[in-house]
Amino acid sequence: MGHKPQKITYMALSTHPPKESVAPLPAPDLARRVVELEREVARLSAVEVRFRERERELADFVENAVVGLHMVGPDGTILWANPADHESLGYSAEEYVGHNISEFHADSDTLCTILDRLTAGKTLREQPAVLKCKDGTLRHVVISSNAHFEDGRFVNTRCFTRDVTQQRLLEAALRETRTNLAAIVESSDDAIIGIDLQGRVNSWNSGAERVYGYTREEIIGRPIMLVIPEELYFEETEIFEKVRSGQAVRHYETVRMRKDGTRVDVSLTVSAIRDDQGRLVGVSKVARDIGERKRAEREAAEAARRKDEFLAILAHELRNPLAPIRYALDIAKQANASADVRQRAEEVITRQIDQMARLLDDLLDVSRIARGQVALRRKWVDLTSVVGLAIDAARPLLDAKGHNLSIELPRETLRLNADPVRLTQILTNLLTNAAKYTDREGDIQLCARREGEEVVLSVRDNGMGIDPEMMPRMFTLFAQASPALQRSEGGLGVGLALVKGFVEMHGGRIDARSEGPGRGSEFVVRLPIGDKPREDDPDAPARAAGPRSLRVLVADDNVDIAETSATLLQLWGHEVRVAHGGREALEIAESFRPHIALVDIGMPQMSGLDVARALRLASWATHMRLVAITGWGQAEDRKVALRAGFDDHVTKPVEPARLQALLEQAVEHVEALQA
Repeated sequence: MGHKPQKITYMALSTHPPKESVAPLPAPDLARRVVELEREVARLSAVEVRFRERERELADFVENAVVGLHMVGPDGTILWANPADHESLGYSAEEYVGHNISEFHADSDTLCTILDRLTAGKTLREQPAVLKCKDGTLRHVVISSNAHFEDGRFVNTRCFTRDVTQQRLLEAALRETRTNLAAIVESSDDAIIGIDLQGRVNSWNSGAERVYGYTREEIIGRPIMLVIPEELYFEETEIFEKVRSGQAVRHYETVRMRKDGTRVDVSLTVSAIRDDQGRLVGVSKVARDIGERKRAEREAAEAARRKDEFLAILAHELRNPLAPIRYALDIAKQANASADVRQRAEEVITRQIDQMARLLDDLLDVSRIARGQVALRRKWVDLTSVVGLAIDAARPLLDAKGHNLSIELPRETLRLNADPVRLTQILTNLLTNAAKYTDREGDIQLCARREGEEVVLSVRDNGMGIDPEMMPRMFTLFAQASPALQRSEGGLGVGLALVKGFVEMHGGRIDARSEGPGRGSEFVVRLPIGDKPREDDPDAPARAAGPRSLRVLVADDNVDIAETSATLLQLWGHEVRVAHGGREALEIAESFRPHIALVDIGMPQMSGLDVARALRLASWATHMRLVAITGWGQAEDRKVALRAGFDDHVTKPVEPARLQALLEQAVEHVEALQA
């Protein structure tokens, strides 16, 4: 590897003259020549010393180089290697030098390529290879080498090996990261878009195709303005300026345009794309479709608006009856009022109370339907009788507005298995709804017919009609076709929701039809006829209880409610005791032993719940019927009452028909105990 020292040959000086005649040097010249020769010998000796020092330095440099160096013979045997070369693979010099390189190369194809190039006299520059370490791991290297020839014969290779394992691992990790990132971008539901500084699209993921409707082929290279409404072009300029100045653009809510021309609500996050020198070369946009959220927000706002309007209507509708009730009471108290005047006053009070009760009943029915707490009492119903009851109920409003009602019924008797009360409510609500939304002296038509195994009921009017925007929410709670202040007929906006609930409970369906505002509307109900109930069918109507006097306890701290209830019960032939507090109720019950107790929940000193718990502990009251009478009608209120020991839970005001039903149940209970 080092330079060989020059060989110096010294010539002896002969004292004999040469064969040719040469004049001898004078003595002084000879001495000078000897000195010159000695100096030259000293200089050459110094050069040789310096060469040997350089040779030692070079050998030390090679031996201690951090880069692997080795020489390989023509047969692939490693002739020499520096420590960095074999130690990097974990071998000692004895385990490495003298062994064939095939023992250390993991890739035989790469090895053949290296040897073929070198024996052909070609130089290797940064040739990738994979070497095997002593511990079995692999190490990635690049090899640079050239071949050494003597007299045209390949003698050996001189190789430099550089370890690039860490670099390869980093490159592999970077490739994997890029692959994973590309997969994440591609599979994202969000639109992820790359845009150059000219505003042209240069990347477009599958999410962008879903959000905007354009394929990659359709959009790459085209302006991003394609998806921006014209009136919002200014946003793109503002966004670019913010990104250029280093400002963040996150969750910017706006509207964009789909390929089909429809608009989509999006939330934008925009980031700068910079090159290695930090220069801005484009922007990346992530657009999230927030249409569902926006729709939900709009629906929630609309629901809140309708709820507020409903509460205003409720207050209005409940206050309205109070004035005529108060005036009628004052009239009835006048000493000079005639019997006819007092009778009309009573009729006013009855009518207004009925109106308030209907409003509250509608609300409670809708709530119960939503909670699945309404049970149908089915029976074999004659449709004609139900239609008659519904018309009677709607007649006051129909007459007040002078409407013309036409009725079309089939000639034959049409019966179906239904709850007559709920079926009457369905028709009544549809008729009153038509009357409210039809101008005075309008036309309303009620039709009934049989189609196969269904009964079809239709209520049509020539009133204000239905706006297409209103149609999707016609049957939702609190939905009303016009603002409350513009209406004079009253109502809470729950009627159609109630109708839909009762129709669906019967296994039927309801549809609304209208050609638009001012062109009338039609509501069509389809109900299955069903099978005739058997006599032992639990849904068949129970037989009417015969007359029987009951002992009834009425407990309510509201004196008026307690006294009027007691009077009504006594008129029906029952024996009644009244208590105005919980403790008093227990004392009366102990001596009176009632068959049924109608107990208010909210009483002073001792609540109705405590009364029920105390009575259930008394052996004599085990079979007494306990009914909770309360103004609280939520599902949890009912559960609490039943857990306290009540047999039933009824909300105020209790209609006479409901009160009679409770008494009939008590009669049946008594008869069952005596049987």
